[in-house]
Amino acid sequence: MQEELSIKGKIYKVRQLRGFGAYASAKLNGNIIEIKIPVYLNKEKSFQTFQSLRNRIIKSIERAGNYTPKPEFLEFYNGQEIPIMAKSFTINITEGEGSASRAKLKENLITVRLAKGLSEREKKRHTYTLSRRIISKNVLPDLVSRTNELNERYFRFRFDEVRIKEQETRWGSYSKRTNRINLNFRLLFAPQEIIDSVIVHELAHIKVQDHSKRFWDLVLSAIPDYKAKRKWLRKNGNSLGVFPTQAIAAPIRAAPDVTAPNLCEMH
Repeated sequence: MQEELSIKGKIYKVRQLRGFGAYASAKLNGNIIEIKIPVYLNKEKSFQTFQSLRNRIIKSIERAGNYTPKPEFLEFYNGQEIPIMAKSFTINITEGEGSASRAKLKENLITVRLAKGLSEREKKRHTYTLSRRIISKNVLPDLVSRTNELNERYFRFRFDEVRIKEQETRWGSYSKRTNRINLNFRLLFAPQEIIDSVIVHELAHIKVQDHSKRFWDLVLSAIPDYKAKRKWLRKNGNSLGVFPTQAIAAPIRAAPDVTAPNLCEMH
């Protein structure tokens, strides 16, 4: 299903997709609005969900002014300081002669050694991917501790694991099959109260998998101003982790050859 809409003088195409995920989702990619509806919903519920998401994203575009699209991946620069949760990391990028890119952490310094012959785009992606893995591993214990704290305070539900992932359309998710909570890496650049609101949202899904009144009662009992926090995330989410290019502090320098068996390694 596809339709065309004119919003503030710009043409957008709306595509409805069917997916096997647990939740419906909507995203804007350029001038394409993609709305994914779970296959388990019946025809009536699918139509209602589609219309709700369609109307919501139209309103968001109308209110957004100069819309800032979510970047495909974050760009981390040489010499840049990255504040995330209560920690700070500094990026140091070098170019080597090896066939694989590698990264390591010493104290708060992430040193990325890029493989030989990469394009500028590949350099940026390798730097982001390797830095993200190191940062995620370093902050995960704090995130697990915070999730346990909020769960003990509000719910006392049982779950098995917390993971940090790259999620294209969600800030968080809960898998009933694995009893695991997943949180989007980019969410970690948000203020702590915003992170907490997403954690509480996913904890509530342990008890109620859908978004019924029973679910929202659980969320609002823990965070009465949850809607305000969700509104903040909708407005600012695409800018989380996006830093101005002026943050570049030093040129990339060459490094000795470092041989590695894989395209991207993390130490």
